[in-house]
Amino acid sequence: GSVIKCGESCLLGKCYTPGCTCSRPICKKN
Repeated sequence: GSVIKCGESCLLGKCYTPGCTCSRPICKKN
């Protein structure tokens, strides 16, 4: 089991990590 980390910034409203959604200003698990 790999852990999904969603710490990227999403100022453009898009998250490139699978399973993450934009919760400005960073991506979070959906």
